[in-house]
Amino acid sequence: MVLGAAMLAGSPGVTYAQPVRAVGAQFVDAEGAPFRFVGANLGVMHGGTQREALGSAMDAVVAFGGRVVRVWALGDAPDDGQAWRRDFAFRVGPEQPVEESFVHLDHVLAEARARDLRVIVVLANRWHDYGGLPQIARWAGQAPAGDELRPAELDRFWDCAPCAALVDAHVARVVGRVSTLTGERYAEDPTIFAWEIVNESHAHSHAGAEALLRWTAARAAFVRSLDPDHMISAGHIGYHTARGREVWRAACALDAIAYCDAHLYPLHDPRVDSPRALRDYVDDRLRVARALGKPLVFGEVGVTQLERPRGRSAASWLGTLLGRAERGGAAGVLWWIVKPARENRADPFAIHPEDADQALGVRRALRRGARWFERAPRTDRPLGRFDRTQSMFQWGPPLAGWRADEEGGSTIALPVDRFRRARFERTGFHREAPLHLHGSGPGEVTWRLRSPARRAARLVLRARLSSELPGLGGGGPGDGSRVVFELDGVALGSADAVPDDGAGAFVEVATRDPAVLARLARRGVLTLRLRTDSAMGLSVYASDAITLRLER
Repeated sequence: MVLGAAMLAGSPGVTYAQPVRAVGAQFVDAEGAPFRFVGANLGVMHGGTQREALGSAMDAVVAFGGRVVRVWALGDAPDDGQAWRRDFAFRVGPEQPVEESFVHLDHVLAEARARDLRVIVVLANRWHDYGGLPQIARWAGQAPAGDELRPAELDRFWDCAPCAALVDAHVARVVGRVSTLTGERYAEDPTIFAWEIVNESHAHSHAGAEALLRWTAARAAFVRSLDPDHMISAGHIGYHTARGREVWRAACALDAIAYCDAHLYPLHDPRVDSPRALRDYVDDRLRVARALGKPLVFGEVGVTQLERPRGRSAASWLGTLLGRAERGGAAGVLWWIVKPARENRADPFAIHPEDADQALGVRRALRRGARWFERAPRTDRPLGRFDRTQSMFQWGPPLAGWRADEEGGSTIALPVDRFRRARFERTGFHREAPLHLHGSGPGEVTWRLRSPARRAARLVLRARLSSELPGLGGGGPGDGSRVVFELDGVALGSADAVPDDGAGAFVEVATRDPAVLARLARRGVLTLRLRTDSAMGLSVYASDAITLRLER
């Protein structure tokens, strides 16, 4: 599309003349007035169908009172000669910029200014969509095993100097660009709300988290060298555990980072099972930002529209989220996503701009939220806490099957999937090889078994364990967990579970405690508990099961 000269120069009602700034825990505009917003992510960057919908997508945001949009100014395609990639990529091969895509970004900024919208520009993508960090890793000689960077691969990426150079090359082209439509440097364009370094960064291990923070600080410093005025956000995805919260907090706290941003798909978390839980979930993020004295933006918020999750509509859940975010002092919320229906009509989150009657409930909730966010922010309201754990239960009779051996002892094997209760910050059971129970953060898992009613001189317990780093392992030094073993509340001993490697290693504890041995000698039902206070969690593997052996 080509915009007329009058539109490019601005339209009536477009009065801003300098970027929005972060002042304490809020944003302010050029006049110093609070700037709070509801808005949306736009799927308008990649391919002809998306790009043709640019104007209508922005109009849909304006219709519900949106003030800010977020776009992905990225795309890393292999140089395989396929011409269609030029409609999706900002570079084909590591050194071949696609000017047509940059010109489209010029149009995005011009169309936004004409509608009095600000734009968050995302500079890189963690995921393999449109190439992303996996493609950059390939160019740098760190070929991932699959489409996405696995946890250990992602942690290594943050310390990869050639990878950083490839990211910076694209950042320099975007942030340092001069619009072909206006002749204005992006660094001087007040239409840009902020530069977001990378979409949904994350780290799994201690070393990975430290590398991510160094990487983020370095990329922010590079952006600042190109543009001294616009705000910068880290793009960290957010968290589900207390340990993840600390990493996210550290990313938000970096000096060059202007505001906290997080993505919220709350109903993907089984602990968010009520409106009250959702309010506490939002508050937990607000508490971190409030303690740092920085604004908080929920850069992606999504609730499926294809069903009634937990018995309530997407609009109802969204209304609860928007209300709590506004009352708690959040600076902005962006819906995921506005994009043309031809792109993917079955997308459970999408608002389709060409169909004004589609997603009406969500559009109305966003319109109400936009009115709420016109109010002055309050940062003194009390906030709830989200300290919920997740539990899994298995019902059935106590486990039996003690077997005598030739040495006069007796052994029982406890199947990992026959636990009675697992309680962690987040927990689940992985039924593909290697079969294992996993729990994030501090928690415990118990089994119930019948006593052997036999006297013994010693009890030996053996289990295959590791810590739990959500994903596919990738732990290193400092990522293990200390595990305590108890029988009917009496400590048997403790052992160190190895850092999560997806397989675990055997540990063994033994006791001659008379109280434990006396309990085993009586008939009855026993409770075996494995407990950890470590933020790194616990995984229990099915290999050879958990064995208890009584020795004569």
